[in-house]
Formats: sequence, C-alpha cells, structure tokens
Amino acid sequence: MEIMAGCGVYMLNAQKLASTGVDAIHATAKSIRKGEMKYHSPFFDSPDETEILYSDIRKIVEIQEELS
Repeated sequence: MEIMAGCGVYMLNAQKLASTGVDAIHATAKSIRKGEMKYHSPFFDSPDETEILYSDIRKIVEIQEELS
C-alpha cells in the first residue's frame, strides 16, 4: 500500500508534502484556457461552455523542479 498526497498540491507546497514521508504526490496542475467551441447559445452562457480545464505542463515542470 502506498500513501499519495493530493488535492491542492502546487509548487509552493510540494516539497513540504514530500518531506512528510508520503510515497507519491498527485497534482492536476490545472489551468484554464478558452474553449474552441464555435457556437455559443445566447440562452446558456456559462464558463462550462467557454472554458477548458487542462493539466498545464509548465506547472508540472515547476513542481518537478521544486522536488529535485
């Protein structure tokens, strides 16, 4: 069995979490970008339709560098 720390992991707290003795760290390292949807309903306009959450490679690299 392994213990994985997750939820709210980012560059500034990754090292502190790693030092607690956990076996692994889980970070979504998410960012938001504008979606590429062409049609937007005038009756339903929400961020869910116009924005996409994605794992940001720059944030992942920052966390990896912090742990190195």
